[in-house]
Amino acid sequence: MDRYSRRALRPVLLYVAVACGWIVASDLLMLRAFSSGPPALGIASVAKGLGFVLVTGALLFRAISVELRVLERSEGQARSLNRGLRTLAAVQRLAAEKRDAGEFLQHACELVVDGRHLKAAWAAALDETTAEWRVRAFAGQTGEGRFRLVSDAPASLTTLEPARQALQQGKPAVSALEDLPPGDPQRDLARAGVKRAGAFPLSRQGRTLGVLTIYAADACAFDGAHGRVLGEVADALSLGLHVIALERGRLHSEQLLRLQMARLEALRDRDPLTGLYNRRRFEEFMAEELEESRRSGRPFAIVVFDLDRFTEVNARLGHESGDRVLAAVGKRLRQAVRPAERIGRIGGDSFAVLLPGADVSAARALAEQVMREVTATPVLLGGEGVVVGATGGIVAYPEHGSTQAELQAALDSVLVQARQHRAQLAVFDQASHSRWLQFHSRGELVRRALRDRRIVPAFQPVVDLSSGQLYGYEVLARIRDGGRLVEAGEFIREAEEYGLMAEVDRQILESVVDLCQDARLAGRHLFINLAPDLLSRRAYREAILQLLDRHSELARCSVWELTERHSLPDMAAVLAFIQEVKARGARIALDDFGSGYSSIGYFRRLPVDYVKIDGALVRGAGSSALDERVVAAIRRVAAELGAETVAESVEDAATAHLMRQMGVRFGQGYYLGRPALLEQLAAQSPAQPR
Repeated sequence: MDRYSRRALRPVLLYVAVACGWIVASDLLMLRAFSSGPPALGIASVAKGLGFVLVTGALLFRAISVELRVLERSEGQARSLNRGLRTLAAVQRLAAEKRDAGEFLQHACELVVDGRHLKAAWAAALDETTAEWRVRAFAGQTGEGRFRLVSDAPASLTTLEPARQALQQGKPAVSALEDLPPGDPQRDLARAGVKRAGAFPLSRQGRTLGVLTIYAADACAFDGAHGRVLGEVADALSLGLHVIALERGRLHSEQLLRLQMARLEALRDRDPLTGLYNRRRFEEFMAEELEESRRSGRPFAIVVFDLDRFTEVNARLGHESGDRVLAAVGKRLRQAVRPAERIGRIGGDSFAVLLPGADVSAARALAEQVMREVTATPVLLGGEGVVVGATGGIVAYPEHGSTQAELQAALDSVLVQARQHRAQLAVFDQASHSRWLQFHSRGELVRRALRDRRIVPAFQPVVDLSSGQLYGYEVLARIRDGGRLVEAGEFIREAEEYGLMAEVDRQILESVVDLCQDARLAGRHLFINLAPDLLSRRAYREAILQLLDRHSELARCSVWELTERHSLPDMAAVLAFIQEVKARGARIALDDFGSGYSSIGYFRRLPVDYVKIDGALVRGAGSSALDERVVAAIRRVAAELGAETVAESVEDAATAHLMRQMGVRFGQGYYLGRPALLEQLAAQSPAQPR
């Protein structure tokens, strides 16, 4: 017996039992009431029974029909609930499988719509590009085809109830499709038998991702267990969207990582500004070409050049404009050479071209072409033309080097050679390179000596020629280099060229200050050279004055030597400095007078205490009457202006005798005493002039 038969049999049995009981009870009562007339009693009993059966039978069948309808409704709800659970499971599977949000939502909406109770569904998601809601999926049909609202899928659906309320409140909302205003696309659904609409926000981790709206023909479709199942479906959709977003983020991150790696790989080989090869990659090409040339015996050449006065472009127009000039030069270079010829930006404004198989002659022809291409026309920057000049050099294998280190050194040197010879294009020259290496090594010698504080003062005697007595010392810079002393003439030019003269001068002055209290220097005048390239700097002059203020003993014994080079650029500043020095008790000497311009008018303007006659005039006075007359004139002018004279480069007794006869009071030179360190002064005494 099936469940429907069992459900119908229960009210039948109940009503039969009630009817039988009623008949028996009523018969007994009637028997007592009509005991005098049995025939009438029988008739009444039959009539009563028949009436009762008819009434209770009608009630019985009514009860059975109601029970069956309840049973059928429960069965339908159970089937609907089971289908909802199957839909939930299918959506959960979709969430694990799909990777596109639109496709996922479309399949989910198709699963939700059963065509009987749930007539239609649509889903909207947030468009991350526009930050607006956009309908991404729809499903639902009637006998006449798709609903108009679904086929049109207007984004304005999210502004209608119940979707708007669900999005605003963040919880499910249900509304009846009644009294909809004209133009509402949901009116088509209402005409097709849809009674209610339910909207479920798609949220995850406190963030609303979208909304799912379902249209039902059953007014109770969103109540009780059905509503909870649909809520679970919405949660599954939310999870799926979240997973898809995470996956999309992962893929996007991987794509960005791949792009970044590709960019880094490009930067590893390319200069980002010009697009040319960078120095590291260019040197790798050099190494590869060198290896190939060693195997095949073929030559190759490298053209290197840099831009003239490029720092002025940066200073005048700014670094952004400078970058645009460099980019334009890089473009012109690519147009000027063949693809097989590698181009690299090997420095700030330095470029190089590798020419496989080229000798010096071929390299020169290409270099001239490249130089013309680069410098022919100005680079236009905002309507202003920037003229680009360049200086280039050529290095060839194997003539100028057989290893990469030798070729690299030649590249560094050839541009220096071009600038020294004021040539736009130079071919590497080994003799010039050797001189450059020597100059560079001396600069490194000064750097190391400054770092290790091996710059020391040497003292050369200044002697009174008339009495032969020691008057003082000229302080000269020396470098301790192992067991020898490097004289100033071997490194001062390099120190000036590399901008190290200020530090050399500072270390010498510190040493003099420390030694001026020594007994071996007591009572002696110390002739100290002022750095020619530093006196024009206000900070340097102020440092000298502060030094004199702090050390009064140094002020009393010091004689500060300056040359014509000191004062010509800024005579007013130098004159003010001389007055300040003399006001502190120190003295001033004019060094190397007779070399350079040597104007008597110029000499007259400087209130000096000593005039040191240039050594070339002193050496020539013994053999040249003209030099002798010039020395005599300098001595007379100095005497008239109240200054003492000092003869430099007194190398023999005859010169010392001649200077004394001419009235020059002091002398200095190897004959009178060689420069020596302080610890050597006690063992050395000046020669006595005869």
